[in-house]
Amino acid sequence: MVLRVKPGEELISRIREECVRAGIKAGIITGIGSLKTAKIGFLERTPPPEFREMEIDGPLELMFVGNVTEEREGVRIHLHATVSKGEKTFFGHLFNGEIFTTAEVFVISLEGVRITRKLDESTGLEEIDIDERK
Repeated sequence: MVLRVKPGEELISRIREECVRAGIKAGIITGIGSLKTAKIGFLERTPPPEFREMEIDGPLELMFVGNVTEEREGVRIHLHATVSKGEKTFFGHLFNGEIFTTAEVFVISLEGVRITRKLDESTGLEEIDIDERK
């Protein structure tokens, strides 16, 4: 699936909506674009997980990669992003981002596998759980 996310739209919500519409429950996501604002998290320690969050005002250049996993009520979009503003660059878990001019999103659907998330006691995080269908 190829998607353009337009100015003012929230990136993760829009990708989720389109994956649900297209029936994509497992996939690989990549893309580029620009953000007006971004909320990025940095994992500081586990367990229990402790994130440090940073809100960054743009405009920001954007490059991201992530995945689609199945949830009880739809799909989860998990993205990590690199954003830059001038000479400063930030990388981390993308919690949300409002599009500035555009985002060009590419989602590759994975067939023959069911990917969900379950709690990993050693990290305190919901990690992927893979069920290969044969």
